[in-house]
This record gives sequence, structure tokens and C-alpha cells, in this order.
Amino acid sequence: MAKKQAVCVALMVMFLLPFFLSSSNSAYAQDSKRDWAGVCVHGFSVSVAEIANNSGVGWVRIEASDNSLEAFQRIKTQNQKILAVLYNQLFHSLPTINFTLQEWQDKVQYYASTFPFVDAWEIWNEPVSTQYPLWGLNVSEPENLNTLADLYFSMVQTASQIIHQYNPQATIVLFGGLTLYSGQDPNLEISKNFATLLAAKNITDYGDAISFHGYPWGANQPTVWGNYSESITFYKNLFHAKGDLQYWLTETGQKAEVEGELGQAQYMTDALDFFQGTVDRFFWYSLVDSAIAYGRFGLVGDVARPAFGVLQEFLAEPRTSPSPSPNLETPRTKDYIIAIVAVAVTASTTAIATALALRRRHQSS
Repeated sequence: MAKKQAVCVALMVMFLLPFFLSSSNSAYAQDSKRDWAGVCVHGFSVSVAEIANNSGVGWVRIEASDNSLEAFQRIKTQNQKILAVLYNQLFHSLPTINFTLQEWQDKVQYYASTFPFVDAWEIWNEPVSTQYPLWGLNVSEPENLNTLADLYFSMVQTASQIIHQYNPQATIVLFGGLTLYSGQDPNLEISKNFATLLAAKNITDYGDAISFHGYPWGANQPTVWGNYSESITFYKNLFHAKGDLQYWLTETGQKAEVEGELGQAQYMTDALDFFQGTVDRFFWYSLVDSAIAYGRFGLVGDVARPAFGVLQEFLAEPRTSPSPSPNLETPRTKDYIIAIVAVAVTASTTAIATALALRRRHQSS
């Protein structure tokens, strides 16, 4: 009898365990996909918060500013994570402002200490853009690029120490968006040279991730994706020495003016497919149209555009590429396993006790 019950228990465990693991892994896959995707915003009003929540993304990228308290609280209330950009709004000025390192230190100190719950901090935005470079220097001049490499390295060193003082778990994202494609303008070459200068200084010793910005700057052509791939390979080879370095795409998008709203939706589809398994985080620029942007990049204008639906549908499905390996340490799965084992042990113990009792009764008779 005891032997038969033990066999039944074993069969029960074998039958139920795959079901629980499958169910848990499906939830894990969906959570993993949500944690992979984010949107960029220039503010987080009640209406924008509702749109962000309905999108299904797990991250919101937003610039740190005097209005951060209310915005950050709304993001956290929705159980979304914050990628805060330490950028020109710290100084209430244009990105080309000429600030001192002491002023930078004071600003980082204020924001890091005031918002220790921020999940990730990005150090500046596109510091060597030809349109709005750090300190307003002409980045086409090699001497100026060297100056900015030294400046940016000092900014990162300072910020890294301060941020981790208040939140050791915060992710520090470097470079503010290395260019993946720039068409005919020199931004891509300048970006690669800037990255090379800072790789020689071992800048990744002070950060956890480097960020990319990828825009087609025109029609969605196959050459764009070829350039994206080539640039990502270049940067990953440059920083391969740090094995645990993450790669975040903190901006990608397409203006609705270029190929219409359906063209924007097609770019979203292609981008989600292309960047899965290539980058650790994906942020669309932007969630809603903004006067700050150079066109209608938003997933939502007066109404939601088709690209918004593409993102929602993507996030509603379990992630299939790459397929996450079973994570037996997730709390939900662990609870299932413990429960099953407890049932098995209890049943087995009961079976053994019953068998012994029957045996004693038989011997006494």
C-alpha cells in the first residue's frame, strides 16, 4: 500500500511540476518583455501618465528637472521604472551651457540625494551632437573632441560616486546616446571617435551600461538597419573587455511626416524585431508629440497612432526572441515547487506511517 501511494505521489509531482513551471515562465517572459521596453517623455502630466500606463511599457525616460518630484512619483505609482537623464535642465539653460565641475557635482548631489529611488541615471544627452554639443564646442575639431572627452570622463567619475552613495543598485548609463546612423552628416564618425577616446580611459569602470540612439533620418530603408548593425558591432567590440556591460537603446523613433503614420508603425515593427536580443533596454522617442521635438515622433498626437497599437500588441505577447531560460529562482516558481514538494512529503509520510501501523497491527494479531 505505502509503495503504491509513494508511486502515485511521484506521478503527481511529475505531472504538475511542468504545468507550474510553464505557467511561471510565461509570466516571467511577459514581465521580462515589459522590463525591456520604455518610452521617452518631456513631462509626466496626469494625461501622459495614463497613456504611458496603457502602453504597457515598464520604463519611462525623462529628464531630471525642478518638476521631477511630481513626475517621478506618478511613474512609481504606476509600477514603472525611471531612467532619469542628468541634462541641461539641471542648469535651467541650453545644453551648450558652460558649467564648472563643481556646479555639476552640486547638481548631481541634489538630485541623487532627493531621488534615491530612481532606477537608472543617464549622464547627459548626446554630448557630442553637432547641433547642441556639451559646452557649445565645435566637435568637428579634434582638439575640442579631446577636451570634451576629458570633461565627460570627469563628469561620469563624479556622478558615479555620488549616485551610488545614495543608491548602490542604481544603473549608471554612459554616453547619452552614441550615434548608430547619421545619414550624410558627420555625427556617426564623431560619436565613434568620442567613444574610442573614452574607451582608452576605461570609462566603463564608472558605469553599468552604454546607450545608443538610432534614427533612420529619412525613409525606412534596409541600409539603415545595416548601419545600425555595423555601429552596434563597433561599439560592442570597443567595450568588450567589460563582460557585464549592458547596452541600452535610449532613443529610437520615426517621424510620422516621413512615410505617414503607417510608415511609422512599420518602423516600430521592424525596430522591435531588430533590437530584441541585441540591446538590453529599448526606448521609443517619444510617447507623445512635443514642441521640443523636430517633428511628430509621438506614438500619440491628438489620438493614438498605429505605432502605439504595435507596441501594445508586442508587449501583450510572451517574449519569443530570445527565449528566456527557465528561472527556478523567481519567487512565484519557487513557491510552487515548495508547495508541490510539501504535498509530496506529507503524502509520503502519511503513507509510511499508515504502512507501519498496519504492520504492527498484523504482528500483534
